[in-house]
Amino acid sequence: PASDGLEAVAWVRNAAAGSCAPFDAVLMDVHMPGMDGLEAAAAIRALFAGPGPAAAPPVIALTANAFPEDRRRSSDYLAKPFAQSDLEAVLGRCIAPRAA
Repeated sequence: PASDGLEAVAWVRNAAAGSCAPFDAVLMDVHMPGMDGLEAAAAIRALFAGPGPAAAPPVIALTANAFPEDRRRSSDYLAKPFAQSDLEAVLGRCIAPRAA
């Protein structure tokens, strides 16, 4: 796990470069030091903005304060605390369409 948003972006950048396995999805806490989760989500999307077949992994915001803008600024979100069934549902929404 990344300790802040900057580290999370670095992990995804390394995966995109082939330095480690790619991510199917990224679970990102909205409130993190250095770079918050929503800024990190935007930075991750920017990594994949250029030409090419690679698509950014979906970024699922995790927040205790679920606001509509959290969902608009990420692929989806989960309000904390959440149940395993909630996590499975959001992963199903975000990952299944990409695999099709």
